[in-house]
Amino acid sequence: MSDLISRQAAIDALDEIEAEVADGYGYQYAKWREYFVEMPSAQPEQRWIPWSSGKLPEESGTYTVTAYDGVTKRVTYAKYQKRLKRWELTGARAYWRVLAWMPLPEPYKERRTDE
Repeated sequence: MSDLISRQAAIDALDEIEAEVADGYGYQYAKWREYFVEMPSAQPEQRWIPWSSGKLPEESGTYTVTAYDGVTKRVTYAKYQKRLKRWELTGARAYWRVLAWMPLPEPYKERRTDE
């Protein structure tokens, strides 16, 4: 169970109480709103890195990729070979073209809860 909240929900809640802020506290409201807007995300940043960006993985390993198979775009896993600077797509995937990639997410870790 995650206890993360939505940044937008927090901003919306703050906006709802703005009208109730007593005179003289408008500056504090503006500072709090700015704080929420600029707060870094608590979610790990997972985003696609386009092949066209020229940025390739720094390490060899398995990555999530979007590849074009000649008909449609598909999401799959592929190994990247750093030394050869190429994606290892073999068999039926040998003709696929990698369009974008992203690192795999962190594996699940069981958290101990004190009850």
